[in-house]
Amino acid sequence: MISIPQGTDAQWDALAARLRAIGLTSAWAREQELSSERMPATIASEWLRLKYQVADTPAAYALRLLARDEPVDTRQAVVALGEVGFAFARECGLITETTDGWRSPFRLYLVDDLYLLADRPGATLDIVMGVGLTTELLARAAYPPQRVDAALDLGCGGGALALLMARAAGRVVGSDFNPRAVAMAKVNAALNGIRNVEFREGDWFSSVAGERFDLIVSQPPFLPKRPNEEHVIFMHGGARGDETAHRLAGEMKDYLTEGGVGFILAELVTAPEGVTALLYGEPVDVEVDAAIYAAHLHRKKGREWWDETHQTVAHLRQCGVEELRLAILIIGAGNAEQLVIHRDPWRTMDRSQIDALWVAGTAHDWLERRARVVAGTTMEGECALGEKVRLWTLRSGRGSLRANPQVGDGILDLIRWVTRGETLGACVGGLSATDREKALGVVDQLVRHGILEMV
Repeated sequence: MISIPQGTDAQWDALAARLRAIGLTSAWAREQELSSERMPATIASEWLRLKYQVADTPAAYALRLLARDEPVDTRQAVVALGEVGFAFARECGLITETTDGWRSPFRLYLVDDLYLLADRPGATLDIVMGVGLTTELLARAAYPPQRVDAALDLGCGGGALALLMARAAGRVVGSDFNPRAVAMAKVNAALNGIRNVEFREGDWFSSVAGERFDLIVSQPPFLPKRPNEEHVIFMHGGARGDETAHRLAGEMKDYLTEGGVGFILAELVTAPEGVTALLYGEPVDVEVDAAIYAAHLHRKKGREWWDETHQTVAHLRQCGVEELRLAILIIGAGNAEQLVIHRDPWRTMDRSQIDALWVAGTAHDWLERRARVVAGTTMEGECALGEKVRLWTLRSGRGSLRANPQVGDGILDLIRWVTRGETLGACVGGLSATDREKALGVVDQLVRHGILEMV
């Protein structure tokens, strides 16, 4: 097993300063990646690899050495890290000399101006996973709009979410039952000069017993564990895969402050009852899911890959599972709705959009307020040539995550009507009790879809 590199805060600070000085930042790396996006997927990765290989810059050398497992010679390593940085990286084991040059046994991820170290896939059964698209998705979804006193990253791994949340919290606790993950998270905190985070070893909530937090984030393991399969800490979430997520959803409320919110991201067979859930619009077939993880995590190829995949598929089908759905469970907010969010808004949604899903009160509470159309809201209609549009699609000016409502002329007339009066109550005051309730019900839904707002 490869030891976690150790150093003083001053040494890690100096290394991070060197990486910033040579321009190795997440913005720079993203700029390089853009050059490959115009390429077909079959050649994009190789194109980017060659781009870094021919680049004669310190940042490119450092990226090859630390992030891409591509060797550099001694001159290039020193140009990248500087004399002092090279000596430190060599002595602590961050880089090692191999037959074809200097390499790192770890992988550096560049995320939102953070430097995050992780194990390379396949190193050990207790490896510390790197930062993936789902981690970035959860960070955007949970990042608080206002500063909070205390936050918890439950099952923190290498500490990515904890370190991101540290920018918006007075203090952060990261907890993991893998001692290697806790050690790596402490290194990442030192590498980024973040001092308001504490990392603890413990089984889920055991390390924070009796404490409460304004924000809790968790990305528990959610792969299924077959009978007689060796348990892998960062992968297995139960026989079906989603048992751990269900358990955490049931326990998390006991560790939240009044008004606190918790976020859990997992692949689910079913969403827990009584919990608000944002569900990705496209369910995943179990065969596709199993094939992806057998290829990437088990590093299988050929017939071995095929067999590994279908052993998992057979197991899931014995458990009655045919498809899975990526989901974010929200504890302490919402009203236990299960909302399906399709691909484009799912990829870009953030905390402000999520918070906007749940409007305080109902139309009955807004009678003394005035309704107006949300700025930028548009309407689109389709019909055959020569025919009248019968249904209009309304698109919120602030990009609501809810489905765009389709309405007829009657609802459009209602919108015009309620936005012309001084107050909502004045608009509906002359209606019969039945019509009044219908009108308020429509207003309520239009507010929740981001079409109307009450001022």
